[in-house]
Amino acid sequence: MRIAWVTIGTTIDAVDRRTYPSDVVEHDGRLTSPLASVRLRLLSPMAGLRARGHEVELLKVDSSSFDACAGCLRTFDAVVFKKTLERGQPVVSLFDRAVASVVALFDLCDMRLDPATESGRQNRKMIREADRVVASTPALAEAVREMGARDIAVITDPYEGPRGEPAWRPKPDRLKALWFGNSSNVDTLPALMDELLVVGRRWPIQLTIMTSPASDLPRLCREFNQRWRHVLATRFEEWTLDATWQGLAATDVVVIPSLKEAPSRRVKSPNRIVESLWAGRCAIANPLSAYLPFSDCAFIDDSIGRGLERALDGQDRIVERVRQAQRYIEEVHAPERLAEQWERAIAEAIDAKRTRASVPTGAGSTAAPAPPRRLNLGCGDKILPGYVNVDVVESRAGQKPDVLCDLHRLTPFADETVDEILAVHVVEHFWRWEVTDLLKEWARVLKRGGKMVLECPNLLAACEAFLRDPDAGSGAGPEGQQTMWVFYGDPAWRDPLMIHRWGYTPRSLARVMEEAGLVNVRQEPAEFKLREPRDMRVVGEKP
Repeated sequence: MRIAWVTIGTTIDAVDRRTYPSDVVEHDGRLTSPLASVRLRLLSPMAGLRARGHEVELLKVDSSSFDACAGCLRTFDAVVFKKTLERGQPVVSLFDRAVASVVALFDLCDMRLDPATESGRQNRKMIREADRVVASTPALAEAVREMGARDIAVITDPYEGPRGEPAWRPKPDRLKALWFGNSSNVDTLPALMDELLVVGRRWPIQLTIMTSPASDLPRLCREFNQRWRHVLATRFEEWTLDATWQGLAATDVVVIPSLKEAPSRRVKSPNRIVESLWAGRCAIANPLSAYLPFSDCAFIDDSIGRGLERALDGQDRIVERVRQAQRYIEEVHAPERLAEQWERAIAEAIDAKRTRASVPTGAGSTAAPAPPRRLNLGCGDKILPGYVNVDVVESRAGQKPDVLCDLHRLTPFADETVDEILAVHVVEHFWRWEVTDLLKEWARVLKRGGKMVLECPNLLAACEAFLRDPDAGSGAGPEGQQTMWVFYGDPAWRDPLMIHRWGYTPRSLARVMEEAGLVNVRQEPAEFKLREPRDMRVVGEKP
């Protein structure tokens, strides 16, 4: 395939006449960018696709280069656009030309979609009109689906930087912590520092704040140190890519807070936690949906301070947790693996546009598409509208399923006839030795590209809850809902079918789904029962 990626070239603002540099620059003979979104979602996939034998070019678009870029659009099979900023009008104009002449994909890695801003309106338009939107997280994909996206693929961010040896060697008199990120995230620092002050009374902390130049930060750090240096000393360091790798190598722990009251940030990419763990460092993070797959490996908590306390209480396990994270990252976030996903997403978008172009217009072509066929397997008494509710029991709590069927053999359903399978608190009721074959049978009825959604208790969260208070956690009543019910099921049912026969962590369930042949397996926020942290949702697709 011949593919182009589009980025903003050097531009002169029409109002203030300031010159803005290109997002992509050359350094030591290679292309790079100060923006993680450009390095991870433009330069990395471009390099990966070149390595796979495709012809890939970069188009830098501004007012002076627009005509040349527009003139060469038809020489490409597909053109990939990124989100626009306030200076992105040339990109939007080129996008309009591309949609009319070639396959146009729109890659989105955050919610820069505020309709009150020009860039937000432009990005929403591109979401609606692109042949395919590529989202960095499942949560972001759901958000853009509601905005009218025609077709969506989910491709996460690759790791970058050196793989570090997992280590945990804090000095008794000072725990070294690192916060790094975009200057737009510095509003998370005040609450973070309040939490670290509490932990610092137990173990003094040296916090390095690494971000782009901000005139107030060095001064604020100096003023803060005058009062709190003995429990939380802070220092500012200007961000560069090399400084990030050096900072990660020198720290003991990385802290990654988020703002609960900022919904747009809940869909963000996992790159900061990926980079921290890939560098071999312990990570403490608030529970963004993109971070949940690392629940077994990092310390994910609503409170950064509490997450750090958990790390300090479990220091003997930190190195192995980080090793586990690196194995997962190598499998899921390897640039080569993601290049394969980009290749597939682009090829599918090309095929889909050709198919749409071959469908005749006119009478008979306006019939509404058939609604998706979705199965709710093991529905019990939870009868969901819009689903075919399936169970082996004729009635539970007075509710009857639509289809009575043994879930080991979905005989009422033919191969590749179902768009989605949902199973809420079902897989834990089967023996471990039968689960892989069970999921293969469920996958049999899925269409290609169809989605399997499994929700069940999170064994890791239950174990941690039990160890925090074994006396309360061992109860058979509601006090055991977070613990013993997860291990064995709710005894109030008095029903052998309701016994739990195996437990799963997010990663172990993902491995079983992959054994059953599913791809793009990822954790998403749970939507039923108690949700996180007790429960989890893992999603995969049929290739």
